[in-house]
Amino acid sequence: MKAGFIALSVMVLLIAARATASVQAAPVSLDQPGPPARIEAQAQRPTATPTGVINNTVAAIQATDPTLSDTFRRDKGRWGTQSDEDVSSFYAERTFHIRVHSTNLIAWSNSDIKMSDFYLEVDTTQVAGPVNSEFGVVFRLVDHKNYYLYAISGLGTYSLWKLVDNKWEEIVGWTKADALRAGSGAMNHLGLLAQGSRFSLLANGVILTEVKDDAFAAVP
Repeated sequence: MKAGFIALSVMVLLIAARATASVQAAPVSLDQPGPPARIEAQAQRPTATPTGVINNTVAAIQATDPTLSDTFRRDKGRWGTQSDEDVSSFYAERTFHIRVHSTNLIAWSNSDIKMSDFYLEVDTTQVAGPVNSEFGVVFRLVDHKNYYLYAISGLGTYSLWKLVDNKWEEIVGWTKADALRAGSGAMNHLGLLAQGSRFSLLANGVILTEVKDDAFAAVP
């Protein structure tokens, strides 16, 4: 099956606490408790598939026209900008911002595009808040109680989680990666290749890990 290509080519700015940018499912913004925080980082995980195969797959997809592309230079009505006392989502200075006002919350904004297999890439920056704040990508979103979360932190670590019936389950614990740029204001170019139950996590052109999980094998 040909994978769709989603390119969010300029910055998403994620501010404070825990926030993520999403690319599929319900066209509203939600907030809820984030996954458990981990202070100790694990060693880098190897990939099951040779990195050359993953790189070739990504390169082949990048050579096609994206199914969805957004520079965030202006509001095209594609991403939800609802705000409440906990979360604010808005466009400013040719970027899309998600600001989390409360601690231990995860928030995201959605496009209405749905696809099960895809390659996504997005530039993301934390511009304020604690250095151990989490931000990244929500995907295979079934509803607000069931989805995957690929997250990074300002500490230069990454993780992969799934929320199943509103309970967090760790797939990849917080792991240190030299490829990630740490600290507030550092931009990271994230990549996510989803093919059935196999997920490849990338950052700044480097494959971080590959894992398998079949909890949400397709978008309903």
